[in-house]
Amino acid sequence: MQLYETIFIIHPELNEEDVEEHIKRVENLLTRLGAEILRTERWGKKRLAYEVDKHRYGYYVLLRLRANAAVLPELERHYRLTEGIIKSLVIRLKAEPKEEPVMVAHEGAPGEDEERSIREDEEDEEER
Repeated sequence: MQLYETIFIIHPELNEEDVEEHIKRVENLLTRLGAEILRTERWGKKRLAYEVDKHRYGYYVLLRLRANAAVLPELERHYRLTEGIIKSLVIRLKAEPKEEPVMVAHEGAPGEDEERSIREDEEDEEER
């Protein structure tokens, strides 16, 4: 069994219950196919690097797992067919990461980043 990481982005306008349901569906699919889920990280709602299906934000989820290569086509098929998932990526890791990824926090008041991003988006629209 190989080590994989998959990240998927869930539609930003779904409520918390629907987001959790999408995550549980992916986890259940993987365990049903014989994969072992090592880690689930919910990164939350973040700004996308570029628009995806006219969305500027998305809810990011990272999964680290051990699985056979036969699991991947079914996982990717699930990502494509699920309407709530707007983007996904699956990569194979050569070895277990020595360091855990570090999320860089922006200094400032909570919610300030989103407000600033929305203002910047509006300014971008006005320039066009």
